[in-house]
Amino acid sequence: MSHLSHRTVFTLAALSALASACAGDQREPETPAGEAEQAPVMKTTPSPGEESAPAPNGQPAGLPQAEPQSMQGNSQNNVVAAPAVQPAQAKLSEDQIARVAELVNTAEVDQGKLAQSKAQSPRVKAFATKMVNHHSQAKAEQAKLVKQLNLTAAESPEAAALKSDGAQTLSTLKTTPAADFDRAYIDSQVTGHQKVLTTIDEQLLPSAKSERVVSALKLGREAVAAHLAEAKEIQDELSKTTGK
Repeated sequence: MSHLSHRTVFTLAALSALASACAGDQREPETPAGEAEQAPVMKTTPSPGEESAPAPNGQPAGLPQAEPQSMQGNSQNNVVAAPAVQPAQAKLSEDQIARVAELVNTAEVDQGKLAQSKAQSPRVKAFATKMVNHHSQAKAEQAKLVKQLNLTAAESPEAAALKSDGAQTLSTLKTTPAADFDRAYIDSQVTGHQKVLTTIDEQLLPSAKSERVVSALKLGREAVAAHLAEAKEIQDELSKTTGK
């Protein structure tokens, strides 16, 4: 994993908790065309002994009157709305990608340093130390790459959300009781790394243009996946220990 971190700057564009985020966003399935619920048909039958008056249209009494031809097939229940089209996500510039990477690294270092001081499990402490070391080096490497590519970190809605999520996660962890801290920190790492993978796949990679940025992001995705796998493993261990 260190090898991956040394090779990429934007690897760790993805290494975070998009606290929000990273916290995330399920969509409810849309009703397929042709499966709209049909209106029930009311059928009335005269009681035994009740005299049936002839129907005005000549149909036998006791049977439902036929719907006028002009009305058949025009029930509102037979109208199926077309599926809503989801708007495409706006692409980020590489300047904006650089800002996302910077925020991810900063959040991971801050949260990792807090975990180094508050965590009780040796493995959680070791994981936190790894995050601090990897992301600190990533920040230094990123500064070099940004300079080489003549990029200028730029804000975006994604960066603003990431910054807010990171601050919220750090604030929550600071107030988490010591007895609950290990699980809270690892849970946030699992959630955050999973969101980062989604961000890389759906936003960063589709937005990147230069080969160096694309290559860095692909290598970064491997590092994020490795960190996520380790965080999940620790999460499972804590579940067995605490029963939560």
